[in-house]
Amino acid sequence: MRFQRHVALAGLLAVASSTACVQFVYERVNLEEPIRDAAWKPLRPGADLQQCLDELGAPFRVQTVTKREFELIYRWYQQSEWGLRVSYNFSRGLGVSYNFNNAWADIPALRLRFGTDCRLLDVTKGLLGDFVGPNGRRRELRRFGEAKQRVR
Repeated sequence: MRFQRHVALAGLLAVASSTACVQFVYERVNLEEPIRDAAWKPLRPGADLQQCLDELGAPFRVQTVTKREFELIYRWYQQSEWGLRVSYNFSRGLGVSYNFNNAWADIPALRLRFGTDCRLLDVTKGLLGDFVGPNGRRRELRRFGEAKQRVR
């Protein structure tokens, strides 16, 4: 174990003393204000769109579910993170870099689903990845095994 630590330290010193760039990074990320349970839990099926907007404010995203349904997506994320970036140039035009950080876990989100009459059908609390795919399109929710909490 001690030998491995010495090898790792020697490697880090060799990289740091050569043509490498080592950066220690601290970032603070704030996306929206968290939506408190007291703001959305009183919302019941049948509530109208205006009442929901008055309670929660403007959504992050509005997306169509079907011709008869649409949904509002709210998200929030507040975290401090640290990281390490190392880059090294072997020769002109040839280099390697490595980036590590401890951030970007899943982002908490809230989904409100409405009918064409602009009446609330249900509220689901989960993760942004549950509701929006990596391509920015609406993600189809699986019926079983999904990491979300259906409230109504």
